Amino acid sequence: MLYSALTGLTISAFYFIFELASIVTVFGLAAVVFFTMAIYGLVTRRDLSRFRSLLFMGLIAVILASVVNIFMRSEMIHFIVTIVGLLVFVALTAYDVQKIKAAYVNVRASESHYGGVEIEEQTHKLAIYGALQLYLDFINIFIRLLMLFGRRR
Repeated sequence: MLYSALTGLTISAFYFIFELASIVTVFGLAAVVFFTMAIYGLVTRRDLSRFRSLLFMGLIAVILASVVNIFMRSEMIHFIVTIVGLLVFVALTAYDVQKIKAAYVNVRASESHYGGVEIEEQTHKLAIYGALQLYLDFINIFIRLLMLFGRRR
């Protein structure tokens, strides 16, 4: 909850940088992209776990390139990092939903071996962890789309 509050404070600065109509439009676009990929991750039979290492490497590359670009201040690097970051978080959304679904199925399958209270605790922890992962995916999709399509004041 503390992380969400800090993220909210940070994102509130966007209201000073971007037009409100632009923020609303991009938020809607981010919601559609997120929802589409979440549904894909939920219903696909394709195993997305094979992309785990590629997505992790992409995430590390985005972080490192962002840090390097703090000093270089290159618009081209910023644009490329934004695009790559968007692709990584879009793919991570589907991957995370599929991973959360598999974990939930595993917890429920073990219900007969353990007591109901322990299963409820595991389900509760899974829900919190999953919500945080998906929250991070959505926020990153929104920020990157805003950087690409947002109209500045």
